[in-house]
Amino acid sequence: MSEMTNCPLFDHDCSEPRNPMSRPPLAASDGSALPIRCLMSFMGDVLERHVEERGCEQIAVLHSETRDFPIYRDHVRNTNVCLVQAPVGAPAAAIMADLLISSGVEVLVACGGCGVLTPISSGMILVPTEALRDEGTSFCYCAPTRNIVLDIDAVNEACRILEEQEAPFRTCKTWTTDGFFRETPCLIEKRKSEGCDAVDMECAALAAVSRAYGARFVEILYSGDSLYVPNRHDARDWVTNLDARAVAFKMALAVTTRIDIFDSK
Repeated sequence: MSEMTNCPLFDHDCSEPRNPMSRPPLAASDGSALPIRCLMSFMGDVLERHVEERGCEQIAVLHSETRDFPIYRDHVRNTNVCLVQAPVGAPAAAIMADLLISSGVEVLVACGGCGVLTPISSGMILVPTEALRDEGTSFCYCAPTRNIVLDIDAVNEACRILEEQEAPFRTCKTWTTDGFFRETPCLIEKRKSEGCDAVDMECAALAAVSRAYGARFVEILYSGDSLYVPNRHDARDWVTNLDARAVAFKMALAVTTRIDIFDSK
């Protein structure tokens, strides 16, 4: 057996049920179920501002060794939605998504920033249609493939909603990687040749978790830093582009409240 086929990532039987030692389902403090629609925001500042402005109620807490993640409930367009800050990185984000979906969430929308590999203007809204699986977490949930195609119906519906909101956007293929500091010049060029426009750290894993459990998933990103020019990293106004961050969150919330729930479980 070659070293490649002997990779531990290929040992997973994705048809096996969840680990029986997994945590019990999350629930609201009054014992009621979580809303079936959830927005995971990697932008904690934008989420906190929204929660404060809207007076959102904290209904639960997701405990982790790193910190506690409050889960809030908002009522938007006559629809209950739960909101939570997402941790950065595929493993942590996938754990959160697994717990949320296992607790009854059927529509999961993630939003945040990403790097770009092609000449995309700063702040542009991006909707991934496919993710290159350069991380390990997705292989725990879906059989090995080089890429994972996102739920095309959910993506198309999200695009329709963005068009109705008159928000400029484009679809993209994203490179999901665990190695933030290993986005080397040669590898960047290879990813460009494979059709990747963006680079992120969670999309492939979140898509895999959602597919494994039959939940709808879509991600709304905004263009942050740029790796387009060889051997040069341009931070641009990634974290300080407050308008782009606010728009990405607003669009993601609109998608969360309106996307159809299919009987796919």
